[in-house]
Amino acid sequence: MDLHSSRKILLLFLILGIAFTALFSLRIVPQEGPLKSSPQEESIKPCKLAPPVHDRFVQKDLLNFDNDQIGAVPDSLQVGKTGRGTQSHWSAKVDATAPSPPNILAQTASEDVNFHFPYVISKAKAFRDANITVSFKAISGKIDQAAGIIFRFLDSNNYYVLRANALENNIILFKFVDGTRLTVTSAAVPVSSGEWHSLRVMLVGDCVRGYLDGKLLIEIEDSTFREGSVGLWTKADSVTYFDNLIIEY
Repeated sequence: MDLHSSRKILLLFLILGIAFTALFSLRIVPQEGPLKSSPQEESIKPCKLAPPVHDRFVQKDLLNFDNDQIGAVPDSLQVGKTGRGTQSHWSAKVDATAPSPPNILAQTASEDVNFHFPYVISKAKAFRDANITVSFKAISGKIDQAAGIIFRFLDSNNYYVLRANALENNIILFKFVDGTRLTVTSAAVPVSSGEWHSLRVMLVGDCVRGYLDGKLLIEIEDSTFREGSVGLWTKADSVTYFDNLIIEY
């Protein structure tokens, strides 16, 4: 084979190599579909029920603690706790700054235990659909300064709670299922200590709406518990005052 023929063969291989390289660089890559939500995300659904729904609540119970004995647990409430620790101290106290003076309900146990949740439950009927509001003031706490509304309470280990925290500056919707605390959803919001705030939860079917100081911050559907009692809740070493627990149903 002469030199000219060798060059032509070499040039042919070079052209073929360039062509194959171009072909593979231009190959079509299948487009990925939309990312699928995890099972947990798929279970979180916004409420389908459009506000307002106030007209469905025709009765109202009010606990303002003004006629309750100072230093004692109101007769209408049952004291309990979830988790570790031993203390759950609730009693009526005088507070001139109360939204409806003179009395408030205080939770004063301040155990330095993290997974510790003192509560009181109303002895009244169980509720399904309800509009529940309470005023609260965070007094002290190094681990937490929490205030919560318990709803659809079955027992100490099974219930929902919407809680605000002045140390974390947020509200969170928790559910306790067989004693395990699960976060359903949350929202960041300023929560000051030493000042009165309004916490509210509205329940219609599986729809849960959570408000702080009149602002809607949480809206979600969850069907774990459908009915149960209503109460108040704190966490760890929180010392918290409550006033005007209103249950509309």
